[in-house]
Amino acid sequence: MITLYTYPELFQLPDNNPFGLKVDTFLRLTKIPYKLEHLLSTEHAPRGQLPYLDDDGVIVSDSNKMIAYLTRRYQIDLDADLTEDQRSTSFLITRMLDYHLYWVMSYSRWQDPHYWPLFKAAFLKQCPGLTAEALELPRNKNIEKYFYQGIGRYEEEDVYQMGVDNLRVIHKLLGHQAFLFGNSMHTVDASCYGFLANIFYFEIDTPLKQFIVANSTLAEYVTRMRARLGY
Repeated sequence: MITLYTYPELFQLPDNNPFGLKVDTFLRLTKIPYKLEHLLSTEHAPRGQLPYLDDDGVIVSDSNKMIAYLTRRYQIDLDADLTEDQRSTSFLITRMLDYHLYWVMSYSRWQDPHYWPLFKAAFLKQCPGLTAEALELPRNKNIEKYFYQGIGRYEEEDVYQMGVDNLRVIHKLLGHQAFLFGNSMHTVDASCYGFLANIFYFEIDTPLKQFIVANSTLAEYVTRMRARLGY
């Protein structure tokens, strides 16, 4: 039996982290049996990061490597019908989400003084064993990461514009299709849902959420995905 280790749920999403939600979504779409375990500490996680999975003793970390492993191990390919150009587009979208939009999302939660108190309150409500003081350590670590990554050196308006530009690309590629490559869901939709749902369903009105809400086809896309996932 596969066990997927992720951060805690929040706002009725299985994981408040986009990478864990991406893998959870992939598992749900492929109907591979698994169980979900929520962790707060990354002390024993590979590379000190969540998510990771344990498939009867086989440990796999990194969300994209997990999906590649599951595809090989269980011989289920969500992307079997895609063209080479579509596969390339899927790769580029995934990297944009993982290495760019992620930082803007994280910044909005942990650093932005407008939204940090709201995120902290929601997290403490979900995990009553935590204290506000305990969250200050990861907050300070994240703020340091933003500085060295570079995003923490920009003005807030510029940070959010970067994120909105990412969302605009997805909105344009989606158009009026049900999913990114037509009427069927693919791995890239699992990736998009991991990020967009963690923006759209958070009860925090960031500029990222405002863009999704203002663009009905993008909001409907996230809602459609959640309905298919059954929670």
